[in-house]
Amino acid sequence: MSGFLLLMTIAQWHTMIVDAGRDHSTPVIFADSNGYPVIAVGVGGGGNDRSEFRWTGDKWLERPIPYNFDKANIRLDRNGYLHIMNAGYGYLIDYHQTDTGWWAWVSPPCWAACMTLDSFNLPHFVGGSVHCWLRPDSTWVTDTLQVYLGGILMMAVTDPLDNIHVMAYTETTVKYGLWSDSSWICETVYDAGDSGDFLFSELWLYADPFGGPHLFFYPYMLDGYKFRYAWKDSLENWHTEAYYTLDGNPLSSRSMVVDSLGIRHTVTLDSTGIYHVIRYPWEKAWHVRERIDTCSSASRRAMAIDRFGYLHLVFTDGSDYTLYYATTNPDIGVYEFPPEPKPGLTLLMAPGGFWITGYSGPTQIYDPAGRLVLSKEIKGKTLISPLKPGVYFVVAGRQRARIAIR
Repeated sequence: MSGFLLLMTIAQWHTMIVDAGRDHSTPVIFADSNGYPVIAVGVGGGGNDRSEFRWTGDKWLERPIPYNFDKANIRLDRNGYLHIMNAGYGYLIDYHQTDTGWWAWVSPPCWAACMTLDSFNLPHFVGGSVHCWLRPDSTWVTDTLQVYLGGILMMAVTDPLDNIHVMAYTETTVKYGLWSDSSWICETVYDAGDSGDFLFSELWLYADPFGGPHLFFYPYMLDGYKFRYAWKDSLENWHTEAYYTLDGNPLSSRSMVVDSLGIRHTVTLDSTGIYHVIRYPWEKAWHVRERIDTCSSASRRAMAIDRFGYLHLVFTDGSDYTLYYATTNPDIGVYEFPPEPKPGLTLLMAPGGFWITGYSGPTQIYDPAGRLVLSKEIKGKTLISPLKPGVYFVVAGRQRARIAIR
């Protein structure tokens, strides 16, 4: 087993309150190039205020977002700036952050329903038979497509190879479009026929690190809404299946991500809390991995994965709309000595090791490869020694910390 797998095996979730005392609408989460989370969410009961919460390395920084956004049409570019799609009368707008504030790119006259970004951090608008995008030389290109990608609802994403994936609903079908090598293809992924429709259904689209599309949709059938998940394998074959755990709990569509090993990660919820669920590339079943948090009313869940393989989850508490964030990254929300403000778990340097204070109970210490170095019951101030020079990760109950021994 690789070091990465070992590290993921012992990765522990920890949860933080990002914001409390205000209502929060459906949040969106991204991970920037540093592996830090960026959350965009509506705040307050009126629905007119929007904020971003950005982890800076030691705290959450809240900044206002001046424009309305839909969860399917807000993006984070490779420089860590947010982009929001909006529409004028006969044209489209990409509002985006810069070092000096928010600016706007305005398209020539056209209509589109969704936006994504390319590797130059420039917008592509897609809808109907139109693909309009901004080139690095600041000129716009508008193509009339040979295939019709329109629908009652659409979403577009870009994969690591700069291919653009589009998902769209018609009244009874799910359409998929791919822009690769400057040409488009369009396929029908699902047809409800006379037994269902998508008139009031949501959709979600995700492109994995290998360029594979993952589509989530909710046809309304004769016996109610059904959760469906479609994905394409390496042989270009589509697979469509129900999106549930083995015990029948629905999985969260906006929480599914794929890591560099092809393992799919998502979450589910029951009366005891919110759980991390995985699926290996060679299997069809979803397996509950571990409980993330005991919040049994976790709603509006969304997840991202960063380039280091750490998972980032945002959700609200359905009982009071508190905004929560959970992650497998031990460095986020965990402080090395001297901690300010002081957490319960404190690590103090010592010759050839370190002291643990502020905690009593079982403790595990791992090296960066994920190997267990020591498992020990801590009672009060305890010396951990001798240790070789290096970085060590300490897992003490729900608390996590890191310390470097020199």
